[in-house]
Amino acid sequence: MKESPRTTSEAIAMIRQEAVSPDTSRPTARRPIRRFLLVSDEWRSGRGGISTINRHLAIALAAAGHEATVLVPRVTEEDARVASAANVSIVAPPRIPGLSEKETLLLRPIFGEKGWEPDVIIGHGRALGPYAAAQQRQFFPGARRVHLVHTDAESLEAAKEEHGGTSTMTITESRRNLEIDLARSADLVAGIGPLLTETIRDDLLGPGAPATVMEFMPGLRDLFDASTTRAPVKNRVLFIGRADDFHSKGIDLAAEALLKIMDEWPRGRSHPPVLVIRGVPDDAADDVKRKLDSIFDGRVSYTLRPYTDSETVLTHDLAQAKVLIMPSRHEGFGLAAFEAISAGVPVLISAESGVAQFLSESHLDTSPRSVISTRDSPTRLAVDRWADAIQAVLDDFDSARSEVTSLRTSVGRLVSWNSVTERLVATLQGLP
Repeated sequence: MKESPRTTSEAIAMIRQEAVSPDTSRPTARRPIRRFLLVSDEWRSGRGGISTINRHLAIALAAAGHEATVLVPRVTEEDARVASAANVSIVAPPRIPGLSEKETLLLRPIFGEKGWEPDVIIGHGRALGPYAAAQQRQFFPGARRVHLVHTDAESLEAAKEEHGGTSTMTITESRRNLEIDLARSADLVAGIGPLLTETIRDDLLGPGAPATVMEFMPGLRDLFDASTTRAPVKNRVLFIGRADDFHSKGIDLAAEALLKIMDEWPRGRSHPPVLVIRGVPDDAADDVKRKLDSIFDGRVSYTLRPYTDSETVLTHDLAQAKVLIMPSRHEGFGLAAFEAISAGVPVLISAESGVAQFLSESHLDTSPRSVISTRDSPTRLAVDRWADAIQAVLDDFDSARSEVTSLRTSVGRLVSWNSVTERLVATLQGLP
């Protein structure tokens, strides 16, 4: 008998080892697809876009008539109430002394209905994919597993590296290999948006059975309609994302662009631009402040705001912004920009992102100020491009808001949560 893993790292290593050879013990007969188990570490979005996509996928599956259950380490009464209102169940594993909350995802969940078992298990990236694989391998071998790819480790880590700095080669290779192992052992691989789909397809080329890969384009969320509200008076330039990834997220480019705008701001013009950054970890606040202070030198105002899992707070951030910026040097998808489009808030999107590629390949009528390159050789050119784009929105906000409203309508015709869940189920149903 194979010895049970003692730690999370041992369990993940075992899963990666087993991924290289198929599990011939798994049954070949397949049940109709009705029941989905989505593995996550939270219901709300305290840790970013993975949680947001997982939650709305569960809601969309339930709306399509499927049984959607989300496995999280801990269930709160409020989360259970909100999920239940959307016909989604939230379950947790048993609490075991000595195990961290995330480690409990390796245990069998406690379902409300006796005998309930999933037909499909969904895991997200290298962060949650190992736990989805463990659930399938240990408890539900008859279930199909979907591995959703949220990042491209090589491009992301390269974007974090600063010119002349240290190399992240070792950690990059480890993360890329884990993603590939999880994808190879899954029944279906789904890349979030076109950029990540192309990346994982290429990464899976080589010896071994070909993997089934599909593109997963999330739908626009029903947040609020900024075009029906009064335009904000203050010129708040909003950034939402991991501010501790200062270089890869292009916060330095945005700061330099705002400094250029401020230095040319007419003396008699009111409401000079203010940078608002939502997504600053508590332990990174001092470092982010120090970096911004060194760029701004007191000439540009800014506000740092912590992470929040409250959609109400994020909605207020969007409603009060003149423009949301996503100047990332690399962004696998770019959910923040996608949600700004959903809300009808003017948005400036890095050309080096999955969202930008989707807009380009869909041949949507995006204006030149919607998508801007962050290629920074020399850096001054990228700064000038972003400064001009931000200034254009501030100078003619009504036109910018009209353009994003039209863009939202065009995107809504192409993608929806209903359509992506239909494609997901159809693809799963067609697997051998």
